[in-house]
Amino acid sequence: MINLLISIFSITFLFSQSPKSSFTQIPSGQNIQTPQIGNTSPQIDPKLQNAIAQYEELIKKHPKKSGLQYNLGNLKYLAGDYEGALNAFRNDLDSEDNNLKSDAIYNMGNSMYSQGKFQESMDFYKQALELSPDDKDAKINYEISKQMLQQQQQQEKNESKNEQSEEKEKEEEESQEQNKSKNEQSEEKSSKEEENSEEKQDSEEKQNEEQNSSENQEENEEQKQLEQSEEERLEKEEAESILNALQANQKNLMKKKYKAKNRIKLEKDW
Repeated sequence: MINLLISIFSITFLFSQSPKSSFTQIPSGQNIQTPQIGNTSPQIDPKLQNAIAQYEELIKKHPKKSGLQYNLGNLKYLAGDYEGALNAFRNDLDSEDNNLKSDAIYNMGNSMYSQGKFQESMDFYKQALELSPDDKDAKINYEISKQMLQQQQQQEKNESKNEQSEEKEKEEEESQEQNKSKNEQSEEKSSKEEENSEEKQDSEEKQNEEQNSSENQEENEEQKQLEQSEEERLEKEEAESILNALQANQKNLMKKKYKAKNRIKLEKDW
């Protein structure tokens, strides 16, 4: 019992400046004031760390001693170990001492508040008020948590609105990019179609020219053949005519035998 009182006295000396926490008696100990959010200490004071270790040893030796878990929770809270503090305070929820139970619940609300969990902190402050309706600190902290929750919700709403706005802007930009891409594709397609149309027209004109040329060539060939055929016919007819003429002349030129009438027979006078 002497060691227990010495340890308690040393812890009281460490935190004599804390306005809402008292470690001078067990299980007494008033509530911690409204905490600062994220009030964690990057480096734990060696004396505070030593006090935590002493209380953990005391709890091992006196596990059923009322108030030890509560004071350990306060020490862990001050060290920034809010989860450890919650676990310690939770061990006093079965206490028959309503004041101790109310204080433990109150400081569980503080632990939640320090983690930015304002709805949970409100729930704990409300439970503390049900046990101690006249606890002004619990009432004040409940209202503060309520305001912080509203601010948090409004901030989340604004962030969500900003995200939606950014998402909408992004969608509009993507839509504009898609429309731009579609327009470019349409222009490209139209340009290709125009080029293809021109190529097709040129090809058709070329084919028509080739076809006309071929047709003209065929007509020329046919005309040429006709002319050649006519010429050959004329030449043949002319040749035949000449040949006939020659034959006729030959007949005309052939000597004919004529019989003389009243032919006088001349006698030789020599």
